[in-house]
Amino acid sequence: MKQVFTFLIVIFITITIKAQEYSFIPKDLKELPLEELMKKGPPENLDLVFYEDGTKTTLKEVMPLIMNGIVLPKMFVDNNNNYKALVIVGGRYSFLPKGLKPISSEELMRRGLPKKIALIFLDDGTEITKSTAKELINNGKAMPQMFVDKNGAFKALVLLKYKDTSDPYKDIKNPTGELAKNFSIETIDGKKYNLNDLKGKKVVLNFWFISCKPCVDEMPSLNKLIEKYKNNKDVIFLAIGLDKKSSIKEFLKITKFNYQIVASGDEISNLYGVEVYPTHFVIGKDSKIEYFAIGSGDRIIRKIEKAINNK
Repeated sequence: MKQVFTFLIVIFITITIKAQEYSFIPKDLKELPLEELMKKGPPENLDLVFYEDGTKTTLKEVMPLIMNGIVLPKMFVDNNNNYKALVIVGGRYSFLPKGLKPISSEELMRRGLPKKIALIFLDDGTEITKSTAKELINNGKAMPQMFVDKNGAFKALVLLKYKDTSDPYKDIKNPTGELAKNFSIETIDGKKYNLNDLKGKKVVLNFWFISCKPCVDEMPSLNKLIEKYKNNKDVIFLAIGLDKKSSIKEFLKITKFNYQIVASGDEISNLYGVEVYPTHFVIGKDSKIEYFAIGSGDRIIRKIEKAINNK
């Protein structure tokens, strides 16, 4: 459970919600940085659990919502970093009609955004147009949360605005232009590589783990990318997985991933300073890092391909 919770918090780091004070949270408590919440994992018991509007709820009620990506957690601790209160971001808004419920991001991705929807709001209750909402989403400035009626029909869209709309990863060092650090690895199929021996080739790295939903969701697109270079021996695709070999083997029985995969890659992940998943690197023929990206999406896939094609 902790691994899944960690994966979700990794995502939440990329969509940290704007800072806000809550009158119903004791003043002597402080918000726990999300990196620390990742390390500590979910609480076993907690009495003070609220929605953002101050409505009290229970840990039992909200944990399934957190684990399914329907709501976001903000944890508050005392001076000894003991869990004391939890605020749930999303899921309940006073400006929405009663009877609506949020759906998971997974379901929204599967169904796609509707062509028409009457109610669109920012998370502060400001009503906006569909074109404005589309611009905020496409520019990475807000995360959509869809609400449906009892029949599952789309009824309202709420945009959760990011804390820093300029760069949610500004505190993570961009290593582009640096000499890539050497490593020696063996894939789950027994093939061995030493990065220094690959000088003169393009090396595409993907850092991932099984419970990382964005990592898994982008695999079909990555497989299409690999297909374009299947006859090019000067491009090497390596996926550095954090899971053990046996777990990855089981995973690959139901999910196709055509990168050459390395298991138990924590050491390499630490070597490259990877903190958020998925993370991508393209290493040039001169062994320097030509491209670095955190996250997933068509834009990143296109930039990976552009970096591969750069001479």
